[in-house]
Amino acid sequence: MKFTALVKKLYYDMRIRFLFVGALNTVIGFGVDALVCFLFQQHTDVSATVYQAVAIVTGTIIGAINSYFWNKYFTFRSKKKSLREIGRFALVYLVCFLFSYFSQLGMQAWLDYPDKSWQFYAVKLGVLVVQTAASWFGQKYFSFRKGKSNDLAEEESKGHNDV
Repeated sequence: MKFTALVKKLYYDMRIRFLFVGALNTVIGFGVDALVCFLFQQHTDVSATVYQAVAIVTGTIIGAINSYFWNKYFTFRSKKKSLREIGRFALVYLVCFLFSYFSQLGMQAWLDYPDKSWQFYAVKLGVLVVQTAASWFGQKYFSFRKGKSNDLAEEESKGHNDV
């Protein structure tokens, strides 16, 4: 299989597009989260609980905006223009946010708030993996659902059998 054929085949697979968007969103959201934590740690005497909350909220908001547009137009190719879709997306993101927020705080408390060690970031990364899986199911089957079929890979590849 030629490289270009492989790229086309991967492009038409919704799961691959979602993973691409998820990787991009991870870099953006986690990057903002980590940057905010780092800046608070280096330049303030604010408690870990406060700056973690600020970092999580900031990273989540920026990540949600990024994720909505990429998933709507690239991953799921939704053509709907409705507040209902935005509301569903926001609900999925809120549930994922709450899971992330309370899981991270719970793990940090259990580890005695190691806010300046590798454990702090390892906890964030572990929670992120679970949050990503929950986001896939919520977005595919709730936010951007398309009736009986939401499998763009199958629909689009029908016209691209030469790949």
